[in-house]
Amino acid sequence: MKKKKVVSLLGASMIVALAFAMLLISGCVEPILPGPQDVVKPVNFVPIVTGCAETLVGTAVRGAEFESREITLKVGGNGIVYDRALSHLCCRKVDVSFERNDKEITIYETWQGAGCRCSCFSETGASIENLPNGDYDVKVIERGTNPNGTPRRENIILNVSVNVPGGKITSNKPKLTLEQMQWCETDADCVAVDEGCCPCAVGGTRLAVNQNLLEKYNEQFLGWCTYADVACDEQPSNDVSCGAENFPVCRAEKCEFSIRSDEPIVKVFFQPMQCQKIPWAEAKTPGKIINFVDAEYGVTLISIKELCPEREVCAACDTCPTVCYFEAEVGGINASRLVEIGWLEKLE
Repeated sequence: MKKKKVVSLLGASMIVALAFAMLLISGCVEPILPGPQDVVKPVNFVPIVTGCAETLVGTAVRGAEFESREITLKVGGNGIVYDRALSHLCCRKVDVSFERNDKEITIYETWQGAGCRCSCFSETGASIENLPNGDYDVKVIERGTNPNGTPRRENIILNVSVNVPGGKITSNKPKLTLEQMQWCETDADCVAVDEGCCPCAVGGTRLAVNQNLLEKYNEQFLGWCTYADVACDEQPSNDVSCGAENFPVCRAEKCEFSIRSDEPIVKVFFQPMQCQKIPWAEAKTPGKIINFVDAEYGVTLISIKELCPEREVCAACDTCPTVCYFEAEVGGINASRLVEIGWLEKLE
């Protein structure tokens, strides 16, 4: 009796299932689909560039009229937004892009363009929407080319961890080494700083760092001086770095001191000629030119810069000068050595 009852129940179940399937096929009953809350939206990236850097010919927004703004990052819902404002050479363009590798997000600002002789203002940024919940490592990196066409060294301008959608932001930026803080391109990049908690006036010493990293240097290397029990001398330092005749310069892309001597500092000039290759054509920065002159001629330049004034020149090869020329500072003895190999004491 029980067996017959079980069989009849199974038969009834099969009939119901078959009927429901026929209703689905006929369209009388709509299938149950996931609701909107279950749909996974794709991650959406929106770059933001306004001002001069929108195009290579941008010159309309002059830098002197606006105030730069440090890079910031905010979390809102399931998205993040970063932005900053900066002054830069005119005729420079930036493209903002990103890469996502699971929980790692890298945003790139890729700069290009030869640059014009004026200062411009731009705002750059991006928004990333529809990020899945979780913790993310976010970096913003500058890259591209310098105005002189050389590859631009990648520079991490933001490095943080963020929680989405919680909003907690934690800095991941690693500490810079002293060598990194001393990197430079021109003498104007360098500034003198105390090497330790004791300044020169009480027995300390000095070194030179990139002035754009001065605040970072003070925070990282001198910040502990407020709490440290350091015994400084009562007398001024006799160290050569503290002498009034010393000044910070950029040598081989490193900020250091150049010690002035009684020897007079003079200017000499190198005038390239039409169709002739400049001896240091592959050296694209002042530091590399100084290294070349030192290695090739045994002369240590104090500084060198390329000048391109508005002037009319002829075009004949080998006999006519180019528009641009080089102006260097050097000690008097070394100046005579350069003049012997074709440098000029003054331009015609």
